[in-house]
Amino acid sequence: MYACGARKHFSDLNNPVIHSITDQQFDEWFGFTDEETIQLLQDFGQEEYYEVTREWYDGYRFGNQNVYCPWDVINWCNQLLTSSDRMPQNFWANSGGTDIIRDFANLADRLTRDQIGILIEGGSVRKKLAQELTYRDMTNNLENIWNILFTSGYLTVGQRCEDGSYELCIPNREVRNIFTEKVDDWFQEHIFDDEEGLKEFFAALDSGDAKGMEDCLNDMLMDSISYLDGGNLEDKENFYHGILLGMLKNRKGWDIKSNREAGKGRPDIVGYHLRSGNAFIIEVKYSKEEMNLLSDAKEALEQIDRQLYNRYFRVREVKNIKHYGIAFCKKYCRVLTVAAS
Repeated sequence: MYACGARKHFSDLNNPVIHSITDQQFDEWFGFTDEETIQLLQDFGQEEYYEVTREWYDGYRFGNQNVYCPWDVINWCNQLLTSSDRMPQNFWANSGGTDIIRDFANLADRLTRDQIGILIEGGSVRKKLAQELTYRDMTNNLENIWNILFTSGYLTVGQRCEDGSYELCIPNREVRNIFTEKVDDWFQEHIFDDEEGLKEFFAALDSGDAKGMEDCLNDMLMDSISYLDGGNLEDKENFYHGILLGMLKNRKGWDIKSNREAGKGRPDIVGYHLRSGNAFIIEVKYSKEEMNLLSDAKEALEQIDRQLYNRYFRVREVKNIKHYGIAFCKKYCRVLTVAAS
């Protein structure tokens, strides 16, 4: 920012010219360029970490210049020089609060939550920007929050559109991890706050009502933020496994365990009611396509029998055991059940 046109009867600072994130003038001064980052890594003898540095800390765009976050790069180089730990850190997150993302999720409608999911999956959303907004303006309008996320560094600009709007995206892996963590926290809180929905789910689980369980889970998922941040099939299954485990661990009177040795493997979730002697086994699958939900749920049930997971309850007085195969695909699931003696 610079001032012009100052005269005696005006203040010392008037008619300021503001250079925003999207302006081209001085754009290379707001972070480290790719060439500067390469040179820095070479100076410290750490050039082998260029790709991971780019993945985690690059991606910001000022004007026409792509830049790295300098705070991250400096701290990352310091870590490489002073520590044996070679895993990148969220240096940027540790320098300030990140509750704005959870606040955003709380205020967001269903469309906006879907857009958050698109961002976390690596996509972009088109928005018009008003860069003069302040934090006090944030909750006046849902669209204002997009501006705050952009100007505070959670999002960056990609392509500018003909109507003056911009394609916004998450700049790098570091910020994507922040989004993922905060959205996970929000999702868990969102589910646990739905006491009526949890009661309905537990009642369906106890009675062996697979369709009732399916309906409850689909309702919860439909009102949530759908995303899967890359990863392999196991990572995706673990995401939904964690959701179910969090729900079930809130139940009083039930002993809930996860990934305990049983038979020939480790069932995802087992539950035992201490008073009634009723028990259940849940196996979770992630489907690559919605059309595979039924077959994957069947495979989950077959795995319970094939791996002899019932043996987990050999030392307990169990009256009946229900098996549940649950397959998920983003905001949809399929539940199948069978009673085992």
